[in-house]
Amino acid sequence: MKAYHVHYMNKYPGGRVESSDEKLNAYDANGRHCVALAKDGGGSWKDCSAELGLPHRHCLSPIPKESRLFKVRGGAIAKDEQFETRSKMASKFVQDYRVLSCEELADSSEMQFDKSHSLKD
Repeated sequence: MKAYHVHYMNKYPGGRVESSDEKLNAYDANGRHCVALAKDGGGSWKDCSAELGLPHRHCLSPIPKESRLFKVRGGAIAKDEQFETRSKMASKFVQDYRVLSCEELADSSEMQFDKSHSLKD
């Protein structure tokens, strides 16, 4: 669950993520509810975003490494060691308060990424 929590913290910079063992809700920097996950009766995660009319869907497509401000370290959520540097760069990957995936960025711009999802020079 912490991996999902951190992914959405990174995907919606300046937003917030609320999560428990049973659900996760991600909000963008404007407070707009964007993604909702809940466990079904069998214990699997289900994307509830569409049925709630939310603007985005659950997506774990890789985002640029330079936009990843948080990570799980020692079982806890913490700032990445390069938080300050990446904070300054992250805005170039954001559209409508959401970090676009590497694939979306490559399709819509001249940006290219290597296998570790770092921006190529």
